[in-house]
Amino acid sequence: DYLSILSNEVRHRPYRDPRTRQWGGIEILEVAPGSKVAQHGVKTGDVIKSINGTPVNSPNEAISYVKNNAKLY
Repeated sequence: DYLSILSNEVRHRPYRDPRTRQWGGIEILEVAPGSKVAQHGVKTGDVIKSINGTPVNSPNEAISYVKNNAKLY
């Protein structure tokens, strides 16, 4: 359940590049130890701008990508 994972396992916010001031990506503020997110290598402080080369700018875009490509990975 992707919404449960987002609600219970990770805190995030939109990422704004400090140099360019442009929005793009997801900044990971906190990851619950032992969570599915942590098992996939996501760490506090990460900035996710793409998944396997596909740009993501919001949690919804990331979830959509994961759902649509789950069988490939």
